[in-house]
Amino acid sequence: MGITIEDMLTVSKTRYGMELLAGANGWSNSISWILLIEDLKILNNFKGKDLAITTGFGFQDEGSQLKLVSNLIRLDASGLIINTGMYITEVPESLIRYCDENNFPLL
Repeated sequence: MGITIEDMLTVSKTRYGMELLAGANGWSNSISWILLIEDLKILNNFKGKDLAITTGFGFQDEGSQLKLVSNLIRLDASGLIINTGMYITEVPESLIRYCDENNFPLL
């Protein structure tokens, strides 16, 4: 048995202030690998059940964030961690809704 989104959140909630913003129905998604993603080219390396992490450098507008998530869902990714701060200061409501509608964990 591997690590899940639930495990990731449990370990990281207090230490890093990570929270589940959307996709609670994907809570039990297993994670096979973790990949940093700052542009869509890295999607060629996704094998399924990968957890994506981004600072948002290449996804600063709402449209590019939605495109990223739709591609991750298509590739059967486990979820997405957005490290808010420099490039993305606030996660758009439309992205949260989209992730909820698709049971895709957004942390």
